[in-house]
Amino acid sequence: MGRLLLGALGDAPVRALAEVADADLELADRWILSRLARAARETTEHLEKFRLNDAVGTPYHFLWDDFADWYLEAIRLRGEAPGGDAARAVAAHVFDRVLRLLHPAMPFITEALYRRLPGGGRGGDSIMVAPWPGADAGRDDPEAESGFAFVQALVNAVREVRAEYGVKPGTELPVVVSRAGARQRRAVEGARETVLRLAKVGELTVADGEAAAAGIGSHAVLPDGAELFVALGDAIDVSRECSRLKAELTRLDGQLAAVRAKLGNDAFRSRAPADVVARETEKEQQWSAKRDALAAKLAALGCA
Repeated sequence: MGRLLLGALGDAPVRALAEVADADLELADRWILSRLARAARETTEHLEKFRLNDAVGTPYHFLWDDFADWYLEAIRLRGEAPGGDAARAVAAHVFDRVLRLLHPAMPFITEALYRRLPGGGRGGDSIMVAPWPGADAGRDDPEAESGFAFVQALVNAVREVRAEYGVKPGTELPVVVSRAGARQRRAVEGARETVLRLAKVGELTVADGEAAAAGIGSHAVLPDGAELFVALGDAIDVSRECSRLKAELTRLDGQLAAVRAKLGNDAFRSRAPADVVARETEKEQQWSAKRDALAAKLAALGCA
């Protein structure tokens, strides 16, 4: 990941974060800086209380779960486009600070990476004498955190639909987000290109109220009452998918009939150990929920 970032930053000078105007920061930039501020506070607290495992785990998970998995992917499109300089400045700043947070546990690799960062190790200085990231590590921004969390939920929901229906990786899908509030609409518009690329969305429509969803597709519920509709009519073989789902429903009905007959048998309930009865009851509940989900999918696809 370090090689990927350093390659993306290139050899050209990278602006310091202090030189970037707030107006040039996009939603993803503000989000990662807020997450960095949180990680720095928590890591410092863990060290002060000698929770060494947490002191390493916090910056580690921030680095991979937030920075690598989401932020670097979110800014890949910006490249040389407007805002690219700001994104590179934020990326360099965040990576610099997280290297400092990880340095006590990973001294050698953090030293090597720090010296390769643009502006890192100026004058031959070592990361060992670099200031510890304190309150100025990032910028607290609760609105950016909640907004980007909604974007993440949206991207993940579309990805789940793609996986459930076996949509080919390169196929772009039309998506409608309805019942979205003003804050949610601002979040999606602020990260529209991120949603389009990460979720392979061809057309994204965002509405504040209820929007009519035309055609065959899948519905999902997003945080704060928003709803998602993913159009699937041109992306899958509907007839084949209906056949597959019907076969799965028939198989599941057989399993449910068997377990319900067992649970309805007084002799079984009276003689079987309590943990066995509990396991069979749990099976019935799980299979019943799965059956409801399958029935909903059949309805969504218009299967006769």
